[in-house]
Amino acid sequence: MRWWRRKQRERDLERELRSHVELEAEEQREAGASSEEARYAARRAFGNTTLVKEEVRRAWSERWFEDFFQDLRYTARHLRKAPGFTTAAVVSLAVGIGANTAIFTIINAVLLKSLPVRDPGNLVLLGDARGSGSGSGIPQGGSFVLYSYDLYKHLQDTNVFTELCAVQSTTETGVGIRLAGWGESQLAQAKLVSGNYFEVLGIKAAIGRAITPSDDSPSAPPVALVSFRYWKNKLGGDPSVIGSTIYVGGTPFT
Repeated sequence: MRWWRRKQRERDLERELRSHVELEAEEQREAGASSEEARYAARRAFGNTTLVKEEVRRAWSERWFEDFFQDLRYTARHLRKAPGFTTAAVVSLAVGIGANTAIFTIINAVLLKSLPVRDPGNLVLLGDARGSGSGSGIPQGGSFVLYSYDLYKHLQDTNVFTELCAVQSTTETGVGIRLAGWGESQLAQAKLVSGNYFEVLGIKAAIGRAITPSDDSPSAPPVALVSFRYWKNKLGGDPSVIGSTIYVGGTPFT
């Protein structure tokens, strides 16, 4: 609506300037000048119309600021006179902004922000999620049952899926994790995964190596991979931890 009013004022200004020039030209013709001389004399007498337009627009802007601050002062006076209404208005705004922020945060995390894996649109989770980790996506806590290991191997052989990996979360409370030489055990979340887990998700290790299918062999030593956040926050980002022994629930892993 304001844009429409601005365009209307521009048209009114254009008509007014043209009217002034035409009146001046008419006076010049009445004084005996020809039509061409009258128009030239009128434009010369009136001055630079572009400069006049800029001056008028500048006045409009100054008036807009004056009106804005006048309205602001008027509003502030009325709010001071009605503290109850002011409190209700502020609380309503705070609740509205907080609710909208919370809703957007959930929508952004669930719908807009994709998982940081390869081709997240084709990622499907199979199985029965139980406990607090139930829901869509890879569970963050609670136990997770993928039917049975035999069914997992069978589905791998049927070519129903392009790729298939297995994952089982720890219980909701997590497990005690301690790195040899790094003090006491700390409670953390852990997942048991098949050797092709990181390969299927298209995730590579920042340093060291990820778990590979060869680690599924019964004769292979147990290995573990810590998250980047855990490495930075709990282990100080020390690259020398690669190859160390980490105890997960009392069981040693490399």
